Amino acid sequence: MTALLFYGCLFVAFSPSIVFFTMVISRNSQLVIMAIAIGTGSGITYGFVMYGTILWEAQGPGNLFSPACPTVSLFILSAIYALCFSLLHIAWNITAFQGYRTKNYFNVGVVLLSHFAASYFIEAAMVPTVIGYTFRTMIKGDSITKIT
Repeated sequence: MTALLFYGCLFVAFSPSIVFFTMVISRNSQLVIMAIAIGTGSGITYGFVMYGTILWEAQGPGNLFSPACPTVSLFILSAIYALCFSLLHIAWNITAFQGYRTKNYFNVGVVLLSHFAASYFIEAAMVPTVIGYTFRTMIKGDSITKIT
């Protein structure tokens, strides 16, 4: 992977959230802005945790392509996933914060279900056998790290 692709993936994944933080959140101190700040912080944290290791491995020579889409680099695909999830975290936190504040728990339920669904579909897209393993885990109640 070249340095140009490395920095391009880095900016795709993190620059919208950082720009949103510096342009909107740091200049306003209203009540809803707190929800946006929490969403931005959790989105950036999610991006660093989930995408940081992929980006770190991308420093070496070569490139990695997804079997599902052999024309798109896995590093760029992961950067787009990190970007989308950081923006989703902002939207989820605004909706949940508004739901808690107005005691509209339907909004909170929608946030919880959509968060679970989005996380599950991303995980299923990255690892094809996750769907079968997850359902088996829910039914049996065991896990990979269970000590017997």
